[in-house]
Amino acid sequence: MRYLAILLAVALLLAVTNPGTTDFIDWAVPQIMEANFRLEIERALGSVVAKPILNGITTRRDYALFSVFTVRSGEQETQFLGILKQFVPLDDEEVNLRNLMP
Repeated sequence: MRYLAILLAVALLLAVTNPGTTDFIDWAVPQIMEANFRLEIERALGSVVAKPILNGITTRRDYALFSVFTVRSGEQETQFLGILKQFVPLDDEEVNLRNLMP
């Protein structure tokens, strides 16, 4: 019975902290700006443009306890695991972040 309670508590924690698309966009935009732009003004202007573009090319598969976010830019498809309000690239992170924006 104790294990069941622990399992339910972990499942509840994962469900409550399962990130949504807005969480992903809010995390990804600064990551993209840092990877692609060197000057502060480029980052500021780029983030204004990047948010709606990224929102349009991102899809979310919700598995209740975690989510998989797919960003499609041209021929490239990049996936991230969202769990516990954190995001983990499922491929090489540096390559992913440099090539996310169309």
